[in-house]
Amino acid sequence: MRLLNTATLEFEDFPENKIPKYAILSHTWFKKKEHGSGTGIEQDDEEGETEYKAFMDLRLRPEADWTRSVRKVKKFCDVARSLNIEWGWSDTCCTHQQGKPSELGEAINSMWKWYTSSALCMVYLWDVESPSSAEQPRKAIGDSEWFTRGWTLQELLAPQQMRLYDREWRIIGTRHKLADRITRRTGIEPRFFGNIDLVKGASVARRLFWAAGRTTTKPKDIAYCLVGIMDVYMPPRYGSDKKEAFRVLQLEFTKKYRDQSIFA
Repeated sequence: MRLLNTATLEFEDFPENKIPKYAILSHTWFKKKEHGSGTGIEQDDEEGETEYKAFMDLRLRPEADWTRSVRKVKKFCDVARSLNIEWGWSDTCCTHQQGKPSELGEAINSMWKWYTSSALCMVYLWDVESPSSAEQPRKAIGDSEWFTRGWTLQELLAPQQMRLYDREWRIIGTRHKLADRITRRTGIEPRFFGNIDLVKGASVARRLFWAAGRTTTKPKDIAYCLVGIMDVYMPPRYGSDKKEAFRVLQLEFTKKYRDQSIFA
C-alpha cells in the first residue's frame, strides 16, 4: 500500500503485514474545466485533480505553483498530523491512475479494505461553506455532492471512525454525531456504519438500493464502485461499458452467493 507522509509529503510503499496507522481521505474529485461551455459548477478547475506523477513534481515546487488539488491533499495531511497520524492515503495521488492496469485493478479491489483498516476517514465536503458567524446556519450537509457519488458509498460505510469537514477544513462533526442526518439523506440505517458484518449480511437488493441514484463520471464505474460492498473480486475490463460491467458483477456475485435478489 502506497502511503503519503503527512509531514514531508513523501511516498512510501508498505507490505500488507507492515502497514502503519493512517488516515484516509474521502472527497469528490475536482472536474477539469471545459473551456467554451459557458457555465460550470464552482468545483470546476483548470487542471482537474492532480494525480500521482504530477503530484510528485508539484509537491517540490513553491506553494504558489500548487493546484487546488495539491492544496487539498496538503490540508488533509496537516489535519491528520494534528491528530498525531503520520501517514495518509488519497486516491488521487497514492494510486497511479495512468500506470500499470494491474495497479489500478488492485486499488479498485482493495479500496473497501483500505477504508475499513484506516484509523480515521476524513470526509472533505468542498461545497459546504463555513458559517461567517456563530449565528449563521451552515448549509445542510445532505445537499453536498458527496452524497450523490458512487465511490463515496463504500467510503461512508467501511471506515470505523469518520469525521466530516467543510470547505475550510473546519470540522462539522463525526459520523456518529451526524448519523440521523446522514440516514435521512441516504436511507442507510446508522447500525450499518462501520459494521462490516452487517453490511455484508444485508441482502443484495438492500445494498443496490443504497446505491440507487448515485452517479460516477465513467458510467461503468457504477458497477466497479460496488465491488467492496458486494464483497467480490472484479478485474477491470477496460473496453467494457456499463451493461457489461454489471453483467460481470452479477456473475462474480452469483459464483459466491446464493442470494438471487440481485436479479429482482
